[in-house]
Amino acid sequence: SMVPKLALFAAKDILPEEELSYDYSGRFLNLMDSEDRERVDNGKLRKPCYCGARFCTTFLPYDSSLYCPLEKPNIN
Repeated sequence: SMVPKLALFAAKDILPEEELSYDYSGRFLNLMDSEDRERVDNGKLRKPCYCGARFCTTFLPYDSSLYCPLEKPNIN
């Protein structure tokens, strides 16, 4: 299929050779529950980022859904 599986959109014009960055945290739509927020704030789940980008948040994102098993639906 010619339909892309991923697309990025810009809120402003992008100049030639302008550096682009992408926030993998998904924080805009994926809010953490209070337990995960507390662990991140305490530094237990934070992994340092060494990319060196000027606007780097200095830590890699954490997504608890990657570590918590999903509940199986009841199909009785």
